[in-house]
Amino acid sequence: MSSVDGAVACSLMGFDGIAVETQSSDRLANQNADLELNNAWVEFSNLLSQIRKAAEENLKTGPVSELCVNTEKILTVMRMVTAEYFLVMAVL
Repeated sequence: MSSVDGAVACSLMGFDGIAVETQSSDRLANQNADLELNNAWVEFSNLLSQIRKAAEENLKTGPVSELCVNTEKILTVMRMVTAEYFLVMAVL
């Protein structure tokens, strides 16, 4: 995570919304105490699951490898690691 400019947190997650491992920087705690990334990432895991299903089954465009959600406060990048797990990173 430290090699990505602006990254403040990352997690390896399963599609059940449970984090396998999470790392966060002091920068997140100091600048954005109101951000609750764990809750957001659980919701985003559901979104990623739905997009994967739509792309593969309905649209026939093939597997999704990455999804980005850019909000006013944070950029969230989710990238598939295996069929069951993905890496999610928060960037300020």
